[in-house]
Amino acid sequence: VDASTLSSDALNVWNDLSMLLVNYVVEGRSLDQMTEANRVYTLLTHHVQRLSTVFGLEEEPPEPQRIEVTPEFQKQLAGLWTAYLPIQKALAADDFDKARQGLADLESAAAVDDSALSAAQTRVAWTKERANLDKVLREMQQAGDIQSLRATFAQLSDELGALITVFGLGDVGPMYRLHCSMAIDGRGAIWFQEEEETANPYYGEAMLGCADDVEL
Repeated sequence: VDASTLSSDALNVWNDLSMLLVNYVVEGRSLDQMTEANRVYTLLTHHVQRLSTVFGLEEEPPEPQRIEVTPEFQKQLAGLWTAYLPIQKALAADDFDKARQGLADLESAAAVDDSALSAAQTRVAWTKERANLDKVLREMQQAGDIQSLRATFAQLSDELGALITVFGLGDVGPMYRLHCSMAIDGRGAIWFQEEEETANPYYGEAMLGCADDVEL
């Protein structure tokens, strides 16, 4: 955390709290007994509450609201789902080259004609999501190995989820939303697939069936 804007008194409080938080994290990594983990968790919770009392914690942003668009616009967005699937399957099969090849179709699908969007709220929402999508596509093109591509695929999955929530894709058939808590260095990541049987794109054959949350 950049604390350079804090006053001297506030900085002293922050330095104290941040040192305690880091110490508990370091200690927690080496624990192998649940009783000790509970003790550290209790102390950590106490200091996070102190952090909230002294500085305040920013609330989670509200969930994006659904915006009604034409079936024609949804059909265009559904093209992203069609282009997404081969990449998901290739990564689940540990096939970096095939996943990379799928990026061309994904970029073509991202060229959505938004000329029919007239409502200001709709256009603002699409402009935001389109910018996010373009950024993800650029980063996916720069991925030089399968691990890098998997990391950017997680971003793509998040963006696809946002498009589904905000605009919808129309009737695209079965779509499963899955989550792997171990993906991306333990940060966790979601993905979408059309088959019921889990095919984890973040671990491939190493842990193909790893998923802790599945939604249809």
